[in-house]
Amino acid sequence: MKKAILMIVVIFMLSACSPINPPEAGQNRVDGNQVAYGLLGPGPINYGVIRDDVDEYRYDGMINQTPSFRTLDRHRPDFGDDQDKIRTIIRQEGAEPGPIFIVGKDIWVNATIHADDKKERKQQQANLQEVLTKAMQRYDIHLQINQ
Repeated sequence: MKKAILMIVVIFMLSACSPINPPEAGQNRVDGNQVAYGLLGPGPINYGVIRDDVDEYRYDGMINQTPSFRTLDRHRPDFGDDQDKIRTIIRQEGAEPGPIFIVGKDIWVNATIHADDKKERKQQQANLQEVLTKAMQRYDIHLQINQ
């Protein structure tokens, strides 16, 4: 009895998998590349090609007129851009940048000033603090001068 019930269940399951109107031969032909792409996706090697391939949708006009990150431009500002900007400013002011840490609204900046006189070092530190504060207004700048 168990074998009969098992056989009926197997026949029922196999018959439920076939379509009612089977397609004609050659109508839905799928090659191996389509199957692999469907199962595995584009693959890590092709991610750059996919990202760079949609130039027809790119808009090179006036982009990102608001502080929102919703833009058609591919470049997304991040903390690394802010750190690079701070390093550039420090080098322009004649100092050597050190580690820069961004945590929330605070930036801890380490810089080395090459000045012999203590008064000159204080003046250069105040000037650097002022320039960094003007350039990065959304952050509280904590400047540490190394010697």
